[in-house]
Amino acid sequence: QIVSGPAGGQPLVYRHRRQQGLATIGLPEEIEAGLSGYVSSIACDRSGDFVAVTSSRGALAVVIDVTSGRVLRTRLLDDVSGVAPMASRGDFLITTGLGRVAALPDETEGVHPVSTPWAWDNHAVLITRDPSV
Repeated sequence: QIVSGPAGGQPLVYRHRRQQGLATIGLPEEIEAGLSGYVSSIACDRSGDFVAVTSSRGALAVVIDVTSGRVLRTRLLDDVSGVAPMASRGDFLITTGLGRVAALPDETEGVHPVSTPWAWDNHAVLITRDPSV
């Protein structure tokens, strides 16, 4: 389980395993700065191996390897907030308060960014007709 921590110079992302205490996931300094002291949403992929963190204040989405804590990819997107796992390992759907819906990573097969007239908040759930997802 991944949880976000308090802002104000404190770590923003922690890892928790049953029967153990919280462990900080130490993010690189430029990623911490890019999150601007704020995490909008966190989601684990279906495998449990990867987590995505968004920050609307920092306009940044980040994918992290849960075991190593290594940052695998980032994406800048104004007012990014919502995040939901997609079918493939390490792939996520992200939404913004400006109506954008996109994939993380942005080259995810079959997913093309769209603009909508809606302002999305930090609650995102992928809905699909494909029962394998």
